Amino acid sequence: MTVDDELVRFVEERLDEDEERVRRGQPVPWTTEMTERAYREVGAKRKIVILCKVAQEPDAFGRPNIRRGVARRILKEIAAVYADHPDYSPAWRSA
Repeated sequence: MTVDDELVRFVEERLDEDEERVRRGQPVPWTTEMTERAYREVGAKRKIVILCKVAQEPDAFGRPNIRRGVARRILKEIAAVYADHPDYSPAWRSA
């Protein structure tokens, strides 16, 4: 598993946890009452993660995609929201 794979997995797992909290009617750390907004927030972040995963795939000739660095930076910013989580890696901190 690469660093990027670990980062994607970490973000996806945190989104799963947030979505489950919303489903159960439990507050998520960033909101206490806006359930519909919370669902939209999780959904938007999931779409961003999907776009980042696609951006990291090699091009048609097998070369690294030039957007890979941008995708990694976006994922690091999303992961930073969960910096207090025990699975968060200090290596993901933005410079």
